[in-house]
Amino acid sequence: SISNIKWNFSLSRCVLNNITLTNMKSSISFIATILICCAMCETPPSIVLCPSVVSRDEWNANAATETNFLELPVKIVIICHTVTPECTTLQACMRRVKSIQNYHQKEKHWGDIAYNFLIGNDGRVYEGIGWDKVGRHTKQFNEVSIGIAFIGNFSAKLPSKAALDAAKNLLQCGCAEGHLDANYTLFGARDVSNTESPGANLNQEIQNWPHWMTMEQGQIIIPRK
Repeated sequence: SISNIKWNFSLSRCVLNNITLTNMKSSISFIATILICCAMCETPPSIVLCPSVVSRDEWNANAATETNFLELPVKIVIICHTVTPECTTLQACMRRVKSIQNYHQKEKHWGDIAYNFLIGNDGRVYEGIGWDKVGRHTKQFNEVSIGIAFIGNFSAKLPSKAALDAAKNLLQCGCAEGHLDANYTLFGARDVSNTESPGANLNQEIQNWPHWMTMEQGQIIIPRK
């Protein structure tokens, strides 16, 4: 059976967003639903499977002490790493995300965790400040970008395949739901800032992803306050 799966159907002449298929008892019911959706448009849909996101409530986030909002859809995505120990289970990753938030709030004196989303080596996405809020992940780019951080240090290794796939699915979902511009530009933090993040190996990996560019290719002008 198919249960609690969230799909986005992005169509050329119509858009059916945030369709949730719950408690489908058979593959026949599932296929019938897809065919009905397809019949509503002249061309077949592209289907985006949005990853499950572990919410702030689930990892017991502290309340934010400061909140600023991004202008949507966001046109820049920046990939980072946390330079902390990795995590490979739900419970370990939730503890790690909470620890990162505590460090950012209590030691850095920031209003919240720095990242919009975090990716665990368990293959799950963890909500940071979400799609619409300004983070503290990349100096001079925070007000115009989404920061996605892989939990761990990826200078000498790559995140798990499950983690990489989760990040890619999150980006596709962000476009389908209108949080990201369809033509967004993807950078590693080191491409736009004086940092090693997201680590040499991960930075090499994301150069194979759609939307990655150098600053010169993207014709990006560093934002100024």
